[in-house]
Amino acid sequence: MSTLPISDSIIQLLQNGPLTARDLLELICKSRPNTTKQAVYLAIRHLKKEEKIATHGKLVSLSRLWIKKQTDFFAVATKQYSVSEATSNGVLNLEEGDRVSYSFKNPAVADVFWAHAFDILADASPRSEPIYLWNPHEWFFLAHHKSERALFDRIISSGKQIFMTCGYNDPFDRLTSKEFDGTQSQYYLADHLLFPKPNYYLNILGDYIFEAWLDETSAKKIDAFYKTYSVWNAESEKIIQGIAAEHGKTKLVISKNARKAKKLKAMLGKPFVKKQTHKM
Repeated sequence: MSTLPISDSIIQLLQNGPLTARDLLELICKSRPNTTKQAVYLAIRHLKKEEKIATHGKLVSLSRLWIKKQTDFFAVATKQYSVSEATSNGVLNLEEGDRVSYSFKNPAVADVFWAHAFDILADASPRSEPIYLWNPHEWFFLAHHKSERALFDRIISSGKQIFMTCGYNDPFDRLTSKEFDGTQSQYYLADHLLFPKPNYYLNILGDYIFEAWLDETSAKKIDAFYKTYSVWNAESEKIIQGIAAEHGKTKLVISKNARKAKKLKAMLGKPFVKKQTHKM
C-alpha cells in the first residue's frame, strides 16, 4: 500500500509517460484502496495549477518545462519525455499543410499546454532561425512569470533568438521590456494591432505556426487590466492570475505551413536585428 501523497503518486506514475485520467485513478486506487475519485481529480487540478503537469485530450503528462527545472531528480522523466515521445503525440509528425486544433476551458490551462507544445517545437527548430511571437499583451510574464522565464531562458541558452512584438504600449507592456536583453531576446511595441482580432496570438517556429484565440471576454478583461493598473505588486499579480484562471474557451491551432510562416516572419521581423549564425 502506497504511503505517498496523492500528488506525489501522480508525479511518480507519469515519470514513465502520459496516462489518461482514468488510468491514473485506477492505478492510485489500487495502491491506495481508500482513496476517493474526488481526491484524485482534486490533486490533478492542483498539479495543473502549479504547472507541473499538462493535459491534452484525454492524456495527462508531466510539463516538459517543469521536468527540465528538476532534471536531476526527474532523470527518468527527462528520458521518457524526449523528442521521440513528442513525435508519438503527433506534434512533430505534422506534414506540410497539416493542422491540429485544441480547446481549453480558460487561458491559464491553455498556457500550460501551449508552453508544453511550444517547448517541444523549440527543441526541433533550427538554431539559426529566430522564434517570432505576436501578443497583443505579453501577460504571460505577469501571470506565470516563473515558467515563462524558464521557457525563454532555455531557448536563449540553446543559441536561438526570440523576437517578440506587442500590440499595445501600456505601462505593463513597457515593464515587460526588462525581460528582454535586446540582442538574443528582442522586444518591440508596435503601438497598434497588426491583426484584426485583439484576442489573437501568434508564434512561428521554423515552419510551424501556433495561432491562439483567447475567449473574447477574457481578452477584454486582460486589456482593461493593462489600461487600469500601472504598479506591479502582489495585488495586481493576483488580479491578472485571477483573470487568466476564469472560465472562457481558448482555442489553439498548431499547423505546419512553410509559405505562410515565411510571409508572417517577413512581416514581424522588420523591427529586429537577426544575428548571423551558421546553420546547424
